Amino acid sequence: MERDRMELPAHVEMRGDTVVADDRPVATLNPDASPFARRRFENLIAHLEANDVHLGNPWDDRN
Repeated sequence: MERDRMELPAHVEMRGDTVVADDRPVATLNPDASPFARRRFENLIAHLEANDVHLGNPWDDRN
């Protein structure tokens, strides 16, 4: 069985506690997350934005 293919988003950004890809929410940080986890999450998104890296589907073997 072949998997459905997903297109990579053109734009990924952080809006509050939510990761948004192409104006669609795709992940939200747990409100009970520790300050360390929150910082790591925000740093990851900042790195992606700064380097114009796109999030893909981690289960898609094309990534």
